[in-house]
Amino acid sequence: MADTHSWTLQVKPSGLPSLPADQPTVVTGQYSIDVDDTVLAGQTSQVFAGSITAAKIISYVIHSSQVAATVNTNSISGAGGQSFALGAAKAQGWNNVMPNINNPITTDITGIWVVNADTKDTVFRASFLMML
Repeated sequence: MADTHSWTLQVKPSGLPSLPADQPTVVTGQYSIDVDDTVLAGQTSQVFAGSITAAKIISYVIHSSQVAATVNTNSISGAGGQSFALGAAKAQGWNNVMPNINNPITTDITGIWVVNADTKDTVFRASFLMML
């Protein structure tokens, strides 16, 4: 059974009437790897342990609900992997339909750690849509 990510773009320029949102772009993969975990205030938590092959990712999104957070792959410090800075309630993502933009995830993932240096808990969510 196929899994999907549905992407929609909407921009509201201050000097123009409201523009309608684009029709959704649906990216279809063979399976997804999803993460949904609370990271306590002032803590670093491993939220995923497993294997994600960067070359098989066709769409992904990462999000921290309440606070800015750092997402490290492959080690608690990001060594041997990558680090991503997330703004509070601001998603980051990519899909293979975006023109002229390469996948920002360039290293295979063996674990994901979320660093919450704030005084509030946050919910970290991620979804990686994959091809075999």
